[in-house]
Amino acid sequence: MHLNSPNDWMQGFYPAQPVRNGDRFVAWIGCLDGSDACNATFSLDYRVDGGSVENLAKWNESRDGKITKIDLDLSQFVGKNVQFILGVTNKNSSGAVDVFWFIPSIQH
Repeated sequence: MHLNSPNDWMQGFYPAQPVRNGDRFVAWIGCLDGSDACNATFSLDYRVDGGSVENLAKWNESRDGKITKIDLDLSQFVGKNVQFILGVTNKNSSGAVDVFWFIPSIQH
């Protein structure tokens, strides 16, 4: 994803799905090579049964050569119909950032 200006943001809304016992949210996040001034905040929000949007977690990423693996237990949502919302915000005060969400998924 390319976020051109400071404070630009992007969200991806996924269809609601039932969460089962043992489900986990798994993904990898980070800054792309060449995005040397990368500074971004990633967020995982959710909505249960069409209710209000709540935040589940946030991660700050910078161009440090590392990739962050996310592996979250979803047991608090078992039996509920949950819509997950992936977000990222450009926190670089001087320009664009290039970031990625890699294979975000619910694993059973």
